[in-house]
Amino acid sequence: MHKPTDKQVTRYAERLMRKMKITCRQAFVFIYPHNASEDIASVTCNYDTNCLNMSLFPLFLLQDSDGQRETIVHELLHWEVNRLMMTADALENRPEGDPPGITRKRFQTELESIVDFMARLIAPAMPEVPWDAA
Repeated sequence: MHKPTDKQVTRYAERLMRKMKITCRQAFVFIYPHNASEDIASVTCNYDTNCLNMSLFPLFLLQDSDGQRETIVHELLHWEVNRLMMTADALENRPEGDPPGITRKRFQTELESIVDFMARLIAPAMPEVPWDAA
């Protein structure tokens, strides 16, 4: 079994980010081969610095190449969807008397942003429209 280096996986993740049109500026990937976690991987999204930190654990190294690719793609997708979770947290922790329409509108905005992202990701793999478009 060939163990990739942090740098190799970071370069691969950044390549996937460009292909997937992930809006994050930079990714940092660290492999923790001796971590006792039962997780395969985890990710932290820092929207202030526009950076993503990905941690890969021993179970990642036991996956075949398709599994490793899927894990990295899964973790990268968190960049686009975690804002929705942050919005849900804000809804749950909303101060008393805060108008619910404001947070619902924010939630809907984040949801639409995620759907737009997924459409941009999936559309190129779909057949082209069978008519002349503008």
